Amino acid sequence: MQTLTSPNRTEVVRPEPGDSPEGQRVLAFKIGSQSYAVDILQVCEIRSYSAPMKLAHSPCDQLGVMNLRGEMVPVVDLRLRLGAAACEYDAQKSVIVVERDGKRLGAVVDSVSDVLDLAAEHLRPVPSMPGFSSSGHLRGIATIDDQMLVLVDIASLVGSAADVAVAVAALH
Repeated sequence: MQTLTSPNRTEVVRPEPGDSPEGQRVLAFKIGSQSYAVDILQVCEIRSYSAPMKLAHSPCDQLGVMNLRGEMVPVVDLRLRLGAAACEYDAQKSVIVVERDGKRLGAVVDSVSDVLDLAAEHLRPVPSMPGFSSSGHLRGIATIDDQMLVLVDIASLVGSAADVAVAVAALH
């Protein structure tokens, strides 16, 4: 897999079929001290954070929209969407841009770390716990050495912000 970079954008070039035949290739990122990962095939590009345009009456996890080469892209704070505490937005944050149902959506994360190949033996299902529902957004847990990564379906998690997409459509 290749990546193309520019000062404030990393574009992810899709892996060739067969690049990771035993497991899956993921993009690892952090929110606070917790490590997460997303299937690399869900990622369109990674951008440096810049403040999106706020939309009136948006829920607190919906930060607004950014102009991505002429396309208005909704931006969601993944930290808040996952139930973590709010934080300051600065240049250290990143925006992972994903596509869902033909629409691009941005997810703000604390940092993006690596592209990893996860072998099948590293993957475990999300355990069931009383009173806990993953709502279909959590895909599993991966362990690599002493590190645990929570695998998320970021397009589903961010894409559930359908009301932001409706507000963006109203801008046109």
